[in-house]
Amino acid sequence: MVLVAYAIHHFTGHRVMPAIIVGLAGLILLGGLAVPPIFHAFERFGFLLARWVAAGLTWGLLVPFFYLVFGFGKLVLVITRQDPLSVKFPAPEYTPFWENRPPVPDRNQYRKQH
Repeated sequence: MVLVAYAIHHFTGHRVMPAIIVGLAGLILLGGLAVPPIFHAFERFGFLLARWVAAGLTWGLLVPFFYLVFGFGKLVLVITRQDPLSVKFPAPEYTPFWENRPPVPDRNQYRKQH
């Protein structure tokens, strides 16, 4: 963290943010060596922050990507009047792929799964 603070000070000339970073690094070092509850508080905050960032990225990136990609694909299929999965009901020109299964003679066969 101290190297990051030095890089910020050296390349941007800022003084406040590097001081805050060095102060946090000192608190984490002090907490790790002398006062474990301080260190555990920082660790819990890090886990909470990671959960917030993960949820934000999931909802902020994946959801719009899903609707943009699949919405555009559906729009293309509607415009070109294609139905590759034959989901229209009823579909008279297609025969269904359903196969009738013979009845089960004994229910005990479900008890032997291996």
